[in-house]
Amino acid sequence: AVQGDEGREGIVRDTGRMAANAGELPPSARPSAAALRNAALGAVMRSCEGKGKGVVAVQGDESVVHAMKKMAEHALLAVPVLLPTGHPRAADASERWPHVLGKPNLLGFVDVQSLLAKFVEFRREQHRRNEGWRKSLGEDEEDFMDSEEVVKELEDIAASEQFLHLKSADVVGNDGAVLYQLQEDANLFQVVQDGFFQGNPDPKQAIHRIAVFNASGNIYKMISQSDVLRFILHYGIGGLHETMEQDVESLDMVGKHGLITVPENLIVIECFAYMIRQNVSGVAVTDATGTLIGNLSASDLRCILPEHFGVLAMPVVEFLALLYPESEMLDGKARADKGLGAHPFFDWSKANSGTKAMPLVTCSKKSCLKEVMQLISENHVHRVYIVDSLGKPLSVVTVTDVLHVFVRKEMAFFGERDS
Repeated sequence: AVQGDEGREGIVRDTGRMAANAGELPPSARPSAAALRNAALGAVMRSCEGKGKGVVAVQGDESVVHAMKKMAEHALLAVPVLLPTGHPRAADASERWPHVLGKPNLLGFVDVQSLLAKFVEFRREQHRRNEGWRKSLGEDEEDFMDSEEVVKELEDIAASEQFLHLKSADVVGNDGAVLYQLQEDANLFQVVQDGFFQGNPDPKQAIHRIAVFNASGNIYKMISQSDVLRFILHYGIGGLHETMEQDVESLDMVGKHGLITVPENLIVIECFAYMIRQNVSGVAVTDATGTLIGNLSASDLRCILPEHFGVLAMPVVEFLALLYPESEMLDGKARADKGLGAHPFFDWSKANSGTKAMPLVTCSKKSCLKEVMQLISENHVHRVYIVDSLGKPLSVVTVTDVLHVFVRKEMAFFGERDS
């Protein structure tokens, strides 16, 4: 996600242009080739009814600590940030939606990734002030230690007035869009290409969630990429089956371009700093032989609070072993009786998320796309790693990658190019 003031103007991206071409298919379009264009967003939304207890949101003038507590309480990766009364951005909403009586009151989203990006930014500034800044991956021995000095450093930053006095509006990320409820008739091709991908040919720039607002301007539904993937998998869309039966190698999904790895002894905060620089939300953790032994992502910190940041000084392999004690791949890697091993974050996270086994899911390059989609859906993960016969990672397939395949195929049929 883009962080900082440079991306602030683009935080709430409307999907108004989706309505302009809704339902317009060339006469020659075969249903099989126009599969996404023949399915409506409303069907996806109806498939999600009954899940959850409504939209959990925070006000832009509420503290970032309040937002973190909300996310931890509901085990969420992100929450919408609503416009405070009289906020200057309200005028922007009026211009974007001139024919809607109630304007969307969404400023953007606070998510785990944007919170960590702000924290890493504060840490970088502190290092620069101390003239001890050397920050490329693996360059500093400190990156590979859970020393008391690093623990104290992280705890001090999290307890500082600079961090605690942040407002939710200050930590809004760039990972989200907004949609008016009458656009439920928009087809899934438009939702994915113009909504999640924002017309951008680079999947790494995709957003992961869309907030739907009603005539009163209230956010009443959240739609994620995962919701669309599950709908395609479980409800079926005619015309996609042929693609889903192809193996990931033949679909050109095997390659190092999307795979980011970190060594098992790198401390957690440096893993996330690296993820932020690479603009990814998850990394593969490998041992000394290059074998995949873990996955670290923003999901692992969905329950983190300011008092827990010291735990990010742990080597990533120990952190994951303690967070997911039932994971065989990490057996014997934890030091529960030493140092940060007894940190209260682990009990807190287990109590709120309930996860005991690390969500590390793998497949081979000959696995078909449908199998990968099933692995994502059944294991409630956002990525599946493609490994070789020795367990070494070859590539990674994310929910974004799966949707990109479907869009790419459909665009190819119609002779369209990514814009």
